[in-house]
Amino acid sequence: CEDLPDLLLSVDSVLNTKCHQSNDGAIVVRGELGNPYIDQSTNQSFYLFSLDKENFFPLNKFSNLSPGVYKIYIQDRKGCLDSTNVTITEPPPIIAASISYTYPLSV
Repeated sequence: CEDLPDLLLSVDSVLNTKCHQSNDGAIVVRGELGNPYIDQSTNQSFYLFSLDKENFFPLNKFSNLSPGVYKIYIQDRKGCLDSTNVTITEPPPIIAASISYTYPLSV
């Protein structure tokens, strides 16, 4: 990795959860420089990505995420790594208030 351009991981977008305690968040990332893999059939370059630094996949979108901090990893074909932390937030819970009203009685 020392003789190659530094592998870079960039965050393209973060979709926070729509509801309190839901798991509909998403993160989209991309890689740059380093030594990317090359798809032999399309001649397009790609990188591998992971949320746990063990299971890498050529998918740059992570979805169905709950609120929290995620460490995203990127790996190129030489095994070089980079990472970044991304936070998925959630809106506050909806609190319903009950209002009681007493109507005056007419006699």
